[in-house]
Amino acid sequence: MAVIKLTTEQKKLIEKIGVYMEHAGSAPVEGRISALLLVSDEPELSFDDIHETLGISKSATSNTINVLLTTNKIDYITKHGDRKRYFQNQIGKVGSPILVKM
Repeated sequence: MAVIKLTTEQKKLIEKIGVYMEHAGSAPVEGRISALLLVSDEPELSFDDIHETLGISKSATSNTINVLLTTNKIDYITKHGDRKRYFQNQIGKVGSPILVKM
């Protein structure tokens, strides 16, 4: 899939959420990946989708995805016949750590 097409409003929201999460103590890229998964029209995104859409290095993408997975802020699915993992935001899911904290 590669670069996800985002509207100007989606791009602004990704930056706003990234800044908000940075002020809350998260790394800026954590907020931007979480925000991308939240505002994207696609229900889940691959590593390459995230890396190429946000224009961040592969190592930063990998490290941040691992942090977000470890902290249960995102999860992933696999698709039959495809070796890729597809990441999705946990916000709104029952038992989500974000909703539990609210």
